[in-house]
Amino acid sequence: MSPLPTRTEGKVAAGLLVVFYAALLPPGLLLANESTLVFGQSLMYVWSAVWGVFGILVLVYAARTDAFAITESQVPPELREQEDVATATDLEEPTRGEA
Repeated sequence: MSPLPTRTEGKVAAGLLVVFYAALLPPGLLLANESTLVFGQSLMYVWSAVWGVFGILVLVYAARTDAFAITESQVPPELREQEDVATATDLEEPTRGEA
C-alpha cells in the first residue's frame, strides 16, 4: 500500500496540509515576527490563528470527503466491535427495490 493518497481529494488535502505546515515553519514565522498590530493583536498571533483555522478546515474537508480512503481493515479491532461505529455497508445507499 502506497503511503501517498491515490484519490484526488486525498492529494488536495495532503497538498493543503503541506502548505499549512510550511506556513508555520521559521521562514513563514519570520515574516510574521513584526511588532505590527493587526486588529489590535500582534501579527504573530493573527498569523498563527489564521493558519490554525486553515488547518482545521483542511482536516474537516478530509474527514467529510474521506480523502484518505480509510478502509475497515485500518480500523482498530476494538472499534470494529462497537455498535455505534458505521461500516462501509451501513453507508451505502439502498437500491431502488429496497427503499
